Amino acid sequence: MSEFSAVQAGLNAFRRRERHFVLTGATFGYLIGSCLIGAAFVAAAWPALSELISWYGSVFHAAQNGSTPPDPSLDMFRAVAPWYGGFVLLTLIWTAVYEAACLRWMVRGETGGVLGLSLNSDTVRVFFTYLLWFVMLLAFLTGVGAFYAGLIAVNASVPALRTVMIIVGALAPLGLIALLLWVATRLSPAAAMSVARRKFAFFSAWGATREKFWDLLGAFFIILAVYIAVSAIAQALVRVPLMQAIYPVMTQAMHDADFASIMSRFGEVFASPLIAAVLSAYVVLTIVLSALVRLAWFGVNAYAVAASGEADAVNAAPGPQGAPPPEQSPPAPQGLATAAAPITERAQALETPPPEQAPTSCSA
Repeated sequence: MSEFSAVQAGLNAFRRRERHFVLTGATFGYLIGSCLIGAAFVAAAWPALSELISWYGSVFHAAQNGSTPPDPSLDMFRAVAPWYGGFVLLTLIWTAVYEAACLRWMVRGETGGVLGLSLNSDTVRVFFTYLLWFVMLLAFLTGVGAFYAGLIAVNASVPALRTVMIIVGALAPLGLIALLLWVATRLSPAAAMSVARRKFAFFSAWGATREKFWDLLGAFFIILAVYIAVSAIAQALVRVPLMQAIYPVMTQAMHDADFASIMSRFGEVFASPLIAAVLSAYVVLTIVLSALVRLAWFGVNAYAVAASGEADAVNAAPGPQGAPPPEQSPPAPQGLATAAAPITERAQALETPPPEQAPTSCSA
């Protein structure tokens, strides 16, 4: 591969490959599966969720009537917690299935399953990568807590160092954020490396990103910058018709204290066809944009693995190449021509007429 490029890394997921719409199919399947998981969670946890929704409704009615809202019951949250934990676990597994499918295509050029999605060993490796990321995050947060606890202890026990501890505590977040970015960027291709090597190789990503930190960080920055810019433009386009429809209601709210009538007006605004269509388009755009950002993120990690020279990264993004060398025709057989040369010479000799001889004279 040619020199590592942040722009090429950011576009790696969208470059042309030998098969089309593999990543599109996987993304479509992932979105359908996510909706099914969410619907299953609501259906299974509805008895517990209904109590929570009823409590929210009672709070809303209390606000309308000006009465005191009821206190939430801890049993409601305890009833929802197991279902929510199962929902988070299933979502994490399904996300691992999706990322494994995308990386398997971008790193090894392989696909399989339904729309490229399958629960296999690559999924297990990606899932354990998620778990290790979670453990490392907990360790980092624990270390940060211990660090600030030490600062507080020193500040309390040694008053002479109070000013120094205050300065260290104020500047420490900058160093901690820099450390977090550095480690996260260096280990970002951990899942892609595990898929490429067909084994769990989380910390092998550290060597694959050697001398590529700034390029990787630049690629991630480009992706986030484009995402933020497009999101800001979309929000601005949605805000214009929404504010035009809400402004009369807000003006009424400033002069009318009737909460019920104001909420009724808000309901009419959001039920109008124009606002409903605008909000629906915004939701669809947000889903598509989030999917593109996720794919671009996977593509950067796959590009980093390919740039490390992994043998399995057969489908990595190549650098700019010149024109292919022209095809050469096979050499002419020399043995046949050499063997036929004497025969050709004899045939030419037989076809050549003999030279005329001069007549001899006899003397008398």
